[in-house]
Amino acid sequence: RLAVKTFVREYDSLVVREAILREILRGGQVYYLYNDVENIQKAAERLAELVPEARIAIGHGQMRERELE
Repeated sequence: RLAVKTFVREYDSLVVREAILREILRGGQVYYLYNDVENIQKAAERLAELVPEARIAIGHGQMRERELE
């Protein structure tokens, strides 16, 4: 098992797309953190447009357990 690598930098959509695709192509998964529950749906839609090859799902602490399954 490999250690998780975390990077913090100014947002760049091309870097985000490349990182997500690289992880998907190696058979991995990506967790994209977004710290605004009220606008999380819009963020997911933008991410889906940016990386249509990815399957996008949303989960946050205000969701019921049934919604998270």
